[in-house]
Amino acid sequence: MTQWGKLASASRLLRRTFVQANSPHHARAFSSSPHPSESFLSGTNNVYVEEMYKTWSKDPTSVHKSWDVYFRQVDQGAVPGEAFIPPPTVQSGVTPVARSAAAAVNASTDINHALGLSYLIRAYQSRGHEVAKLDPLGLDVRPSLPELDISMYGFTEADLDKTISIPKNFASGVTGFLEELSDGQNPTLGYIVQRLKETYTSSIGVQYMHISDREKCNWIRTNLESLVKKDETKAKKLHILERLAFSVVFERFLGNKYNTTKRFGLDGGESLIPGLKYMIDRATELGMEHVVIGMPHRGRLNVLSNVIQKPIHQIFKEFQGTHVDIDKYSDEHLADWSNSGDVKYHLGTSFDRTYPDGRQVHLSLVANPSHLEAVTPVVVGKCRAKQFYLGNDDVADQKVLPLLLH
Repeated sequence: MTQWGKLASASRLLRRTFVQANSPHHARAFSSSPHPSESFLSGTNNVYVEEMYKTWSKDPTSVHKSWDVYFRQVDQGAVPGEAFIPPPTVQSGVTPVARSAAAAVNASTDINHALGLSYLIRAYQSRGHEVAKLDPLGLDVRPSLPELDISMYGFTEADLDKTISIPKNFASGVTGFLEELSDGQNPTLGYIVQRLKETYTSSIGVQYMHISDREKCNWIRTNLESLVKKDETKAKKLHILERLAFSVVFERFLGNKYNTTKRFGLDGGESLIPGLKYMIDRATELGMEHVVIGMPHRGRLNVLSNVIQKPIHQIFKEFQGTHVDIDKYSDEHLADWSNSGDVKYHLGTSFDRTYPDGRQVHLSLVANPSHLEAVTPVVVGKCRAKQFYLGNDDVADQKVLPLLLH
């Protein structure tokens, strides 16, 4: 065979190798899959290999020994997948991952499933709130989102009972489900989907992926996402129930007793009270000593009674219009500008609370006129003033919490 005939033969061999490598029947052609070091056998390297073959044909010593061996094997009719013998420096450091095409396919499938699972988690984080069950009556039926369907990410119903392996450090600094999965936990796909639904599409809608600060997003994920379902103790559950009961009973009593009086009740949102009280509890554990609250009319009476501890009999007197002794007011407070005589759901108050372990917090609910947003700069200014008089430093800044409700 002439030199150009050999070159054409090598070129055709390379093209045939590329076609065979992309053929579904390629697995039957060889007894073993190509070695990882043979990644050069692709159609994109056709011109390069031809030029290398020209050089080798003129002087076999002008190319690397590995190319010399490869072209000699090709000329002798060796199977393409066995023509290249890597040198010891390469061969000793490489461990064959798979000895069959089927194993190679499985490895590829594992990678695709890991990527698909990460995209599925991302979809729930970004759009899960859109299908959250926020309507207790079931009147607002929201259509399902195709982005939350496992089939969008290459999974089938048969995969739900399979475990998905996530490579270590796959999370790349992202906390939550991905971090736990990359740390070696391998639950089934069905369990992961169940936890995603419980976290993002149940009775709480969480929308936070628009936040550009990764640290803030990680804080939310750390406190929101967990493969292990967290369960509170019985004592804590009863404590939450007690606080919720105070909120519900308060609204129910006012609704029955003063059903014709405007009160801006918290009906339907009674969970605000246990949530707000837990927030204050946690803030005091972290060192807060002052909490300044600004809020609208809706639910103000409930917050005054059950959070700020305004005497409930005083609230009832305000409903009856007898909370002030008119004669005493005229004699002692006629010149007092601080008493506006405003309606009950505009008023504020303050209270010093002492916890069983001895820590204390000063709670203050700022009075609010009908122009609701007017209270916002008042709350911010009051907090800044407290920080100033507490020392006007970083330590003082960590002792005052402004809290705005809308």
